[in-house]
Amino acid sequence: MKDAPEPVRGLSPMPPLLVAGDGTAWFRLAAQGLLDGRGPMRYTAESDGEALERALAAGSEVVITDTNRRQVTLLTRFGEMDSYTLAPGDDVGRDPGDLFQRPGSQSVAVFGDATRINSAGAEAGSGGFEAWSRPAAAVDGDAATSWLTGAFEDPVGDRCR
Repeated sequence: MKDAPEPVRGLSPMPPLLVAGDGTAWFRLAAQGLLDGRGPMRYTAESDGEALERALAAGSEVVITDTNRRQVTLLTRFGEMDSYTLAPGDDVGRDPGDLFQRPGSQSVAVFGDATRINSAGAEAGSGGFEAWSRPAAAVDGDAATSWLTGAFEDPVGDRCR
């Protein structure tokens, strides 16, 4: 518009709450009162190192969550199903995406000396991605977990590599 006034921007005098994670964290942050009257909220993945240093020097608090995981979300007739947290380079047949498009901003699975653990069978069973039955459970050192394969499919030939 011609001769329109400049937009007005309101800035809080309080330093931002820095959140390492994504929007899934909002529910828990709100339940713990961390969004009440504290000023703005900023995702750490959206800021460079200098901006984070300035925010910390100004008194910003940091909340580290595990909500920005490298995972695949499937929409099925049963609802939304999230895969287990993927390791860097894991391929489950769909792009896991990256909300912030910034290397290092997502939580990833790490398997010690192994660079990758996957199965030659289906990555998702009939119930979707089940973290408790993923291939990595075969070698996680926990006797209470195991790799479950087959579901309603013939498991012959499935292998963990």
